[in-house]
Amino acid sequence: MTRLGSLFMETVYLYVALASFLLVMGTWTQYLLTVPQGVVPEWPTGSLIIQAVGFFAGLFALFTLDFSRLVSAIIAAVLAIFSIAMAIFFYWLLFTQRKTPIGDIRVQVGDKILPFQALTADGKTFTSDELSGNRVLFKFFRGGW
Repeated sequence: MTRLGSLFMETVYLYVALASFLLVMGTWTQYLLTVPQGVVPEWPTGSLIIQAVGFFAGLFALFTLDFSRLVSAIIAAVLAIFSIAMAIFFYWLLFTQRKTPIGDIRVQVGDKILPFQALTADGKTFTSDELSGNRVLFKFFRGGW
């Protein structure tokens, strides 16, 4: 390959690896910023598409690496591998961790609660038995960590 062609390919795989990194991490950032606002989409189609584009861009960058320019190849490889790993992790989280582990939970007014034990803010043990005879409202919310 000519020097000009080699320089062109170096530029291509560096930019593609960088684009892959920005697409994947930008999507992660946008998705995680929606969590505290409580507006996480039920099915994030746009994020899935952008993650897929970033994943395949990372693969392309990896397969076009030219190790004659070692420093740029290492930088591109790190960006591409990280992007591919994060895209796979995003898909894994979305497809395996989204369902409630014990199935579809249905709770009705007046149902008995399952016994539980937890620590209070001051470190004392609290049990569900302490709620006996009282009206209690449990409010669960997603994504407030």
